[in-house]
Amino acid sequence: MINYEFTLFVFISALISSPLLFIKKGLLKDFKIHEELICTSTLITISLILIYIFYDKKNIMDLVYKFRNYDKLSNYILYVSLIVLSLFISSYIIFKESEMIKYRFFKVSIGIILTIILGIYLFNESINIKNCIGMLIIMGGLYIIN
Repeated sequence: MINYEFTLFVFISALISSPLLFIKKGLLKDFKIHEELICTSTLITISLILIYIFYDKKNIMDLVYKFRNYDKLSNYILYVSLIVLSLFISSYIIFKESEMIKYRFFKVSIGIILTIILGIYLFNESINIKNCIGMLIIMGGLYIIN
């Protein structure tokens, strides 16, 4: 098993995901938004099924059974609906926007602020002075960039 080191994994994740925005913008020149999402989702699904079968050593029917008996199906449907809506809106912005770095900065910054606010009001997360200072710094950065 790989030794988990938070900072290293975040760095690797950021390194891998950084060019995705620019690659997607190029793909959206050749595909409609929903075509790109269908193709991408299909390839991701195939990859994950192969991992599930060969790495996890499970049968796909195990997953079907688990899903059919899931007692929080409404939460799962909401989760998937929000992902689809988010992907479609993000793809549309990428298709229309010329400044990818500005879009990425705004999305991440606003996402951090909304995550903190939703965490507090909907999921009973606690807030501390560092969260408040961080939100103020982010809002200041957004003001300066815009």
